[in-house]
Amino acid sequence: MWEEEFAKFLQRGDQETVETSSSFGSGDERERGLICADSDLILISTDSEGKKHETENLSNRSYIDSDSSSLPSLDIITDPINVCTMEKSNSDDDSVEKNPQPVINISSSTDLSNDSSDSLTIREKEDMEQFAKQLTVKEACKLILKGDKEDYVSSVPVDCIETSTFVIDTLALKDRDDLRIHMAGAMKNNRVQRDFVSVHISDGEISNISVLKKKPSVMRNSVYRLTRTYWMSKNTKGFKRRLYELHDSAGKPTKFAILQYVVEGDVPIFTNVHGNTKTGNTPYVRTSKRVLADIGEHLDAGKRAKETFDVIFEDAGGMKHVSSPLELPRNTKQIYNVKQTQKSAVAGKDRDSMFQLIKACKDQQSLADPYIRVVQCAPEFCCICSSDLQLMEMDMFLTNPSECTIMGIDPTFNLGEFVVTPIVYKNLKLIHRRTGECPTFLGPVLIHQTKTERAFDFFASSIVSLRNTLADTLFIGTDDECSIFNSFSRISCGFGFSHYTTNANESLNNRLKQKTDYQENEVTVFCTKMRELADEQKKDTEKAIIGMGPYQIRTEYIEHVQPSHAWFKLSESSRSKHITAFLKAPLKPSQFRSSIRISVGEQPGTSGTSLDPQPHHKSLSISLEDTHLDPTIHEPIWKKAESLVNSGLVNKAPGVQNGFMVASTSGKDPHFVRLLESGKGTCNCENFKLLSICSHVLAASECGRKLQKLIKYLRKTQSAPNLQELSKVNMPKHPQRKPNQKPRSNKRKPTRDFGSKHSTVKQASMEDDNDNDGYYLKYLIGTQIRSCYGCGQPIRLPPHVPPPPYDIVICQKEYRTFNMDGQLKLTLQPQNVHYHCRIQCILKTR
Repeated sequence: MWEEEFAKFLQRGDQETVETSSSFGSGDERERGLICADSDLILISTDSEGKKHETENLSNRSYIDSDSSSLPSLDIITDPINVCTMEKSNSDDDSVEKNPQPVINISSSTDLSNDSSDSLTIREKEDMEQFAKQLTVKEACKLILKGDKEDYVSSVPVDCIETSTFVIDTLALKDRDDLRIHMAGAMKNNRVQRDFVSVHISDGEISNISVLKKKPSVMRNSVYRLTRTYWMSKNTKGFKRRLYELHDSAGKPTKFAILQYVVEGDVPIFTNVHGNTKTGNTPYVRTSKRVLADIGEHLDAGKRAKETFDVIFEDAGGMKHVSSPLELPRNTKQIYNVKQTQKSAVAGKDRDSMFQLIKACKDQQSLADPYIRVVQCAPEFCCICSSDLQLMEMDMFLTNPSECTIMGIDPTFNLGEFVVTPIVYKNLKLIHRRTGECPTFLGPVLIHQTKTERAFDFFASSIVSLRNTLADTLFIGTDDECSIFNSFSRISCGFGFSHYTTNANESLNNRLKQKTDYQENEVTVFCTKMRELADEQKKDTEKAIIGMGPYQIRTEYIEHVQPSHAWFKLSESSRSKHITAFLKAPLKPSQFRSSIRISVGEQPGTSGTSLDPQPHHKSLSISLEDTHLDPTIHEPIWKKAESLVNSGLVNKAPGVQNGFMVASTSGKDPHFVRLLESGKGTCNCENFKLLSICSHVLAASECGRKLQKLIKYLRKTQSAPNLQELSKVNMPKHPQRKPNQKPRSNKRKPTRDFGSKHSTVKQASMEDDNDNDGYYLKYLIGTQIRSCYGCGQPIRLPPHVPPPPYDIVICQKEYRTFNMDGQLKLTLQPQNVHYHCRIQCILKTR
């Protein structure tokens, strides 16, 4: 390197000289001097008084006395930011030197010996010019992925006019589009280059980065896309900007980005006015998308252009605090232009919505987990959206005979200019912290125009084609949609259909409306919001592993639970493996299923279901004296609880975790008790409303081995009796009503004539003339009766009514058993059950 030779030359002193050529001048100009003939350098000498004198450019053949005793020392300024660019001295060539040269600072106080700690240190020329050169693909990816270990900035240097490279934290920006704005005015986009790389990370460190030759057909998790954007100033050709952005396999940008400024030559940087300006002289700067979005919001709120300009100006800080014109609109004319653009966008929305949907579907097919799966335009518009996780969970929870749930299908409306039919299911690996039941999850979604069998045929066949094992779905629940029955019966090989209440469907439909702010959406926007809802479900499931979020993991999967302090110490790869292992863990039967025994021929009135009693105790495991509770209030409760336990009147509630059915000694209906994780118990009896504790809760806690937690909760709360509820004991339930006034019914009476030729027959049954505990006859017309409770065979399919005498059934109030989420449950109140007019059907439940 010439720098090393130059240092050696200074150390040799007058032992070596450089002879100048005749072109340097004549006479005294031919004296011995110190010359670097091939370098454009500026020498700054320091005399004995400490004053610095700048010599001529060495390219102009200036020289210095070669006496070693009077030679000053050399310091090389290697900071790339302080590198100055120099112009060539040749008058015949006015071009600008592209490669920046170092500035040499000569100081008499610097020791040039090899043993000195301040010896000559010069960065390699390639390293000095690195900031002016384009980063390679591997260098840019490594710098972005390790941005948190670099000296990054949290704002965009919009006024930078020198060669520099910045690593920017985009999460600290108000808008990611701020990366593209600058005070230098209009920039011409020369080109955009995209490269795909495969990044292997081991224990949080990048082990290998390989550049792919072409775009992969499937974007795996280890594949990233590097986008390089190049700009050049329209006014100053030597001013350039380069932006490096990295996106993961799902198309999500990374946290950090690289912004590079390159100034080639010592040229002035100036801005021009906008090209459409005819009278103004204000320099043009690009307005950020954040400001344009604020303009659109104010215009949507009904504000005028002048008012919008004033509000944005004041929000940016006003005359005293605004820091940059980039935070403001250019003028009110720009606001008028935005308003006109919004009108054009609204006018063309209907025309472009289908194109945008098809384009989004095509773009997502290259992702590892696309959401918009199928789009059909003719003969009827249909769109199916689903993630891989939803299909995997449906296969796990809907096709397992030992533990399964019901596939719920129910259309919903008023979400856009289309009908939405989502599939819902219960996640049997989780329980809700508040309710203690398995949460309802959103499955695949069908977006269509009509509720015809052709649309549902398309839905059913597409779901099976995406996951073949879904053809073995065991139970499908819906309401009176015959087209859904017919369509899914063609592809389902399961046990059949379950006629159940659509509470889970309606709950999920309400969540869809909340996600869309109860407003109609364009179809592409709606699909995006459904993807966000599916991602929220996945994140809540993952949070349950460390005990956070609205759900918690069932006890059958306790091996997958991790303490939060241990989880945060794991590496990223270990966390991903743990999450995947939990999501793919095989389904296990519930612990409470073994406590339920189904048999035929039990005692009358039990509908063929018998519950195994809990172990008996002579007295409660904790005496009242040990609790330090008030014996005046709690002693009767303690004695009654002991009586309930000894009599075996406490049983598990079918299908409800931590739920118990306790027989009532004062009435004919049992009480339902639920034990919460906090130790608190709830009951539907009157004593619980008065004291927040009753004998039923106490007995259930004893049988559930949670009496210690209940006592701890009672000591902590020490709630006083509820005097308001005490005042209502033995009083009319509805004192605000007139005597004998019947409550208003919320049920709508049927207004349709189902076309039966026997519609003239009165629909009144014999219920008014018979006791509620006995049997009576009921006409099928005007009802939703479907099947016989005894033999299980269908009676009819609504709204069809068979001809007499088959249009009459036998009805009675009983405690009815039903299957929900793969578990047998018992109604809390007697409900109507219906039989064929055959004695054999009635005897089957005795």
